[in-house]
Amino acid sequence: MSNIMIQYLSMHVIIHQTSYVHTPQQNGIAKRKNHDLLEKTRSLMFQMHVPKIFWSQEVLTAAYLVNRLLSKSLMFISPAELLTGNKPPLSHLKVFGCSCYMHIPSSQRDKLDHRAVKCIFLGYSPTQKGYKCYNHTTHKLVITRDFWFDENTPYYSSSSEIISQGEFSSYLFSLPTPVVEAYCPDQSYCNTGMDLHTDPIPVITEGVDLQIEHQGDISSSLKRNLIRNRRQSYPGFMIM
Repeated sequence: MSNIMIQYLSMHVIIHQTSYVHTPQQNGIAKRKNHDLLEKTRSLMFQMHVPKIFWSQEVLTAAYLVNRLLSKSLMFISPAELLTGNKPPLSHLKVFGCSCYMHIPSSQRDKLDHRAVKCIFLGYSPTQKGYKCYNHTTHKLVITRDFWFDENTPYYSSSSEIISQGEFSSYLFSLPTPVVEAYCPDQSYCNTGMDLHTDPIPVITEGVDLQIEHQGDISSSLKRNLIRNRRQSYPGFMIM
């Protein structure tokens, strides 16, 4: 525990008690709640054959539903009602993992393009009045309200489509595309716009500075590989 937290507890006369190591029995309430969330998460996953890579969205959706279910320990009042004093609406709830079709705005399509794209429903936004759906084409998690849901049809037809366990950022967000920008010997600027792996750099001479820029964040290991490949092909220039 940090010193700031210790000072805060002392200032408010709060006694911080912890459970003994290797004794989960002393933390029974939290253990039971975690077990309950895990059971509901498995139910959401198995019902519509949702892959394990989306486990975080499954847990968030399970917690969202638990907060809107009646609780015996709360005198059959839902946690959301106890917190806000109003009964939470339930008409917006959808079947997790079902197929949904996201509307494409007219500004992002031509007249002859599709007006909707098929996605998988992955829960509810905690900060907006919208649904979370994953677009496999763009590898993006989209939050919007313009959806049409086919709740009887799972996005994944069977468990055979479920891939290995673990959630990676590449499944939810598209990887950045490296862009090569070169500076000519006379300091004039030119954008080659080529791929670092396949396209050769025209008229490369000694002393030419090559600067690798990218859209968004890129891992240092990938950048080192790009630099190593280019040095092997053109050893007579510097990398900035």
